[in-house]
Amino acid sequence: RWSEVRAFRSERARVTAVRIALVSYSNAAWTTHFAQHCSGLGHEVRVISFSPDAVPHADVVHIDGTPKWRMPKLLWFLSRLPQLRKALRDFRPDVVMATYLSSNGLAAALTWPGPLVVSAWGGDVLRQAGYLPAPEWLLRPMMRFVCRRADEVHVVSDELAEALAQFGVARRRISCFPLGVSMEKFSMRHDPGPSGPLRVICTRRQEEVYGNRVLIEAMARLRDEGIEIHCTVIGGGPLLESFVARTRELKLE
Repeated sequence: RWSEVRAFRSERARVTAVRIALVSYSNAAWTTHFAQHCSGLGHEVRVISFSPDAVPHADVVHIDGTPKWRMPKLLWFLSRLPQLRKALRDFRPDVVMATYLSSNGLAAALTWPGPLVVSAWGGDVLRQAGYLPAPEWLLRPMMRFVCRRADEVHVVSDELAEALAQFGVARRRISCFPLGVSMEKFSMRHDPGPSGPLRVICTRRQEEVYGNRVLIEAMARLRDEGIEIHCTVIGGGPLLESFVARTRELKLE
C-alpha cells in the first residue's frame, strides 16, 4: 500500500544519520548485506576487515600484516590492535558493530571506548568441529569481558543466548534474532504442484562443520521413497571432491 510506503519513508527520514564502523570479515556474506542496508538508510558506513576481500559499493579498510611465523589466531588478533585502533580513530564512528565475539568483538572491545554492538554467530562462542574459539580456561572470562564492554549483544540462536547466560552474561542484555527463514511466513509445499518438483538449494561451503553430508544422504532417501525433489549444492571447500564422489555413488547426479 502506498500509504504504508510513504509512512515508512517518512519514518526513515526522521532517523538521524550516524557513522557506523563495521568490524567484520569482508569475506563473510553478511558483511555486504549489513553495510548496504545501513548505507541505504542514509548512514555512513566503513567496513574494517581482518580479511583482504572487497565489499561491493562499500568503503573498506583492511587490517593487514600476515605473521612471518605461526602464532595462535587469538595472538594474531591482539597483534593487530594498533592498526584497528588507528582505523577507528581516523573514521571517528558514532557506533561500532563487531561480528564474532572471540575475534572482531574482542578486538573492538579492547580498542574502542565508545558505543559498541557485538554479534555472536556460533563457532565464536561454542565448540565447532571439535574446536573451541579460545582455551577453555580463557573462554568464559573473555566472553564476559566482551559482552560487559558492549552496549548491545546480539546472537543468532537461542543456543548462543543460553551459552552466554551460562558464561555470566545477563539475559536482559542479549537480543536474539536469527538470520534465516521465518517458518511463520514460509511453509513447506508438500506436493509438486504446477511448477514442478520441490527444490532445495544449499549455499554452505563443503566443510565438515556444516554437515552437508547429511543433505546428500537425505536426497538419496527421498529419491528411494519416490519423492520428486531437485537439490542444488553451491559452494567449494576442502570436501567438495569427496561429496561429488558420494553423489555419484548414490546416483544423484
